[in-house]
Amino acid sequence: MPDARDFDSPNGKGVTGKVDGKKVLLGNRLLMKLEGVDTSAFEEEAQQLRKDGATVIFAAVDGSVCGLLAIADPVKTTRLMGPDLLAFLLSCVLPGYGLVGFLTAPSNIRPWLSMSRPVGASV
Repeated sequence: MPDARDFDSPNGKGVTGKVDGKKVLLGNRLLMKLEGVDTSAFEEEAQQLRKDGATVIFAAVDGSVCGLLAIADPVKTTRLMGPDLLAFLLSCVLPGYGLVGFLTAPSNIRPWLSMSRPVGASV
């Protein structure tokens, strides 16, 4: 395994470092922009993945984007707790009463929107 050097993890953006003397970036669109990396070749796919609720991480080597990773959790209704469980129950058990559920102060609404489809919730 090659040595990684000059590792950094800019808060909320991703990670950077050098591997075999090449600058390697793994991170979000903001990190790529700050580092001068053009992500346009992957933006259409990235946008669809985000729409489906995934977090997109771009990979770049020596200033050129070379791929992306999508991280997403499937809906596991048996693991919902607290407000998530209440919103799920309201959206699935009581639709005849016009009660859909609620969500307060989401940091990113897209995963919630994508989660609503498999469980039949209205958003």
